[in-house]
Amino acid sequence: LWHDCYEPRNFPIRGDLSVQGLGIDKKEFEYLSQNIDMIFHNGGNVNFIYPYQALKPINVDGTREIIKLAFKDKIKPLHFVSTIAIWPMGAERVFDNDSSIDHNLHLNMAYDETKWVAEKMLLQAREYGLPVAIYRPGEVSGHSNTGMCIPQHFIYAILAGSLQIQALPIANCLIDLTPIDYVAETMAYLSLQPQSFDKALHVTNPQPIHTTQMYTWLRSIGYQFEEMTLDKWRSKLMNCDNFAENALYPYAAVLEEFHEVHLNFPKYDCEKTVQALEGSSIKCSAVDENLLTTYIDFFVKVGYLPKQQRIVV
Repeated sequence: LWHDCYEPRNFPIRGDLSVQGLGIDKKEFEYLSQNIDMIFHNGGNVNFIYPYQALKPINVDGTREIIKLAFKDKIKPLHFVSTIAIWPMGAERVFDNDSSIDHNLHLNMAYDETKWVAEKMLLQAREYGLPVAIYRPGEVSGHSNTGMCIPQHFIYAILAGSLQIQALPIANCLIDLTPIDYVAETMAYLSLQPQSFDKALHVTNPQPIHTTQMYTWLRSIGYQFEEMTLDKWRSKLMNCDNFAENALYPYAAVLEEFHEVHLNFPKYDCEKTVQALEGSSIKCSAVDENLLTTYIDFFVKVGYLPKQQRIVV
């Protein structure tokens, strides 16, 4: 995916989102302020365990510093990568791009709260004349062609950890896996479209998969597991003899606070995002057998899922 011709276009600058002035040397900061034409803010501390105060310096205060840079010397349009997790859980809920984030409902974790606050700050900056575009990716998954990803991501850890104990929680919801190549291409394309400003765009998969379909497919390729209630599944997982070796062990604190509501994903309507991509060649791979096979093959290749469990049929 990398070409050497990209090299001259990259100018890394050391900084720190949690520090005033982004921790950038004053001369370099002045140079950036006067010469860059656009800001894409995707920096953040992604942690599902830390409390709000631990995440605030980077995720909230850092966004404030980015906004200052966007206003300084000349107006620089700001593209912010948020998350669909600024919406509360609940299978009965449907959120589209235009839904107000002032829902007054409980969010899942402190990380989600910091992204919500960052969005509110950007909405205020927009009122003062800053062109702002907000992108809300869903469950960003591996590359659609190679499956390459960070296997230890929470949703993958649930799959791997569950297969290790041969049990999965009963769930009745849609699983949104949005390939990273689609997410990147979508945001890059939309960032160059003037109509993207003053909007928040859901970058989710228009064709997710239902948990029952996912479980049926997993069994069809040879994985054996029981389906059990969340409480029973969590008890079996956390009380197994080798839990310290389980893929979900690093998420033990998260699992203790895991409830049925966390298995009830809302519907994130991305129709307007798909419409905005009309005229481009950008399409999202459906969460089907082809995409899932690509992902499982990658997990087996890197040793995240045991090869001996998979039966070729």
